[in-house]
Amino acid sequence: MMKYRILGRTNLKISVISLGGGAFFNPKITSAVVSKIIPYCISRGINFIDTAEDYDETKLKEGLKGVRDQIILTSKSTSSNKEDMEQSIRSSLNKLGTDFIDVYQMQTLMDSDDLRNRIKNGALDALKEAKQQGKIKFIGFSSHRIPTIIEAIKTNEFDVVEMPYSIGQYESEKAIKTAQKYNVGVIAINVLGGGILVDRNKLSKAASFMTSENAIQYVLSNENVSTALVGMSSVEHVKENIDSVYNLKRLSASKQEKILEQVYCFLGKDFCRSCKACMPCDVYGWKFSIDNFLRFKTFYFNYGYKVFLNEYQKLLIKADKCTECGACEARCPYDIKIMQGLRKTHAALNLEANENDFKKKVKGLYDNGIINKTIMQEIVLYLNQLGRDNAADKINSIFMPYGKKTDTDKEIVGKTILAGMFYLGEEQFLETLRPYVGNLFLFKLRIKRRLFLK
Repeated sequence: MMKYRILGRTNLKISVISLGGGAFFNPKITSAVVSKIIPYCISRGINFIDTAEDYDETKLKEGLKGVRDQIILTSKSTSSNKEDMEQSIRSSLNKLGTDFIDVYQMQTLMDSDDLRNRIKNGALDALKEAKQQGKIKFIGFSSHRIPTIIEAIKTNEFDVVEMPYSIGQYESEKAIKTAQKYNVGVIAINVLGGGILVDRNKLSKAASFMTSENAIQYVLSNENVSTALVGMSSVEHVKENIDSVYNLKRLSASKQEKILEQVYCFLGKDFCRSCKACMPCDVYGWKFSIDNFLRFKTFYFNYGYKVFLNEYQKLLIKADKCTECGACEARCPYDIKIMQGLRKTHAALNLEANENDFKKKVKGLYDNGIINKTIMQEIVLYLNQLGRDNAADKINSIFMPYGKKTDTDKEIVGKTILAGMFYLGEEQFLETLRPYVGNLFLFKLRIKRRLFLK
């Protein structure tokens, strides 16, 4: 059955695993989906839900109807002055369809200056006044940087902290000890390390220990952590994660050490913990997603998830834009060679190609008998029927199937076709393939499309 812990000085009794609303920001996750997830969570004992002003709070509104009294709700805002914070609280209450929010947080405190400025400019006063008015019950903050977390806790102004903690995040334990001293409740985030601590396909050599059970139980073995916050975008994800804590027990020091050693052996000690202490980039801001680049690298090399080739091509800014200023490395609490990692990410995952390169590669593959007319026609059909992104996923699964021994020729074909799909216009791509699929084939395809569009 579900276990519960007290959230620091709030005395709120919350489930040891909680629902992270960040996953709902995905446009594919609709309000209807969320309205199924919330009651299922309640039925399995989860009573704590986290969201934020920038997570699309409206998606929770329907799901909270009729069950609000069974949920402890937290939201947050990056607002840095009194007027904006007041507006944020009003907006959250309206979007969530509730009269009060149990915990409202200052979101993503960056450093000492940011903390002092938000307090000086009245953001904290707005939270205190909202608490007096009954709009919120307790005040919290979130941050990804350990020195900032410790400093904010020591102000004694906050009841709750939301902070990263997972296997390998030993620096976070310093902040957790400080929180214990001040009786500040700890909500652990990034407990699955941005996904890299769990082999969901269960096909890698690490499948037996890279599990959500190990990841979550490792975090919750620290009894000063009140809850592990996990983003769950489906009922299936909820079930898997809840099952991991239903027989929750504190792992022994030797068991924790064994799990840590296994993770280090599989990922290396310099893996990105997705703690986001490096973010935002000093040059490009949050749109240059350093932790995502390193996460893609881990999935690609350690797990063999070639589908991240597709995801990388979709990014508006890629890792090669790094100016190597080194600011991110200076902030990393785990001394990861970030700039080296970014170079490796781009070298492996970038497929960028121009028309001439694409033509030469396709001709070489065709002349050497690696691809033929039938294969080319199937590729064109996928693009026509599924659209670029879904067709690219199909190509990836056919030519670089996960869990199977790599076929070098097939991988070259897959990467070549993906490069053409992502970097040439659709007409340009099809015209390049015309000599190999046939004029009549393309003509019939285009006639069908025109009839369909009509």
